[in-house]
Amino acid sequence: MSKPGLIATLGILIALIPFLGFPQSWDVFLLVAFGLLVSGLAFWTGREIKLGAHCDVIQNGSSEDTYVQSPQTRNESAEKTF
Repeated sequence: MSKPGLIATLGILIALIPFLGFPQSWDVFLLVAFGLLVSGLAFWTGREIKLGAHCDVIQNGSSEDTYVQSPQTRNESAEKTF
């Protein structure tokens, strides 16, 4: 699961914990544990973005993504009468 997906799932669990009927001591423990996990994941993701780790493929030139514009057809050039 991706980090944003994991953060969203933990956020939903944090929102649902008070309504699941656990004893109060469990509620407190689970809320603190899940809150720390969300904080850690958010910090880790922010650090990767700041360091540019998500751009390694592009920076190393190993990306094979290319963009080639299609040539203009005769119908498109005839329609453009501004």
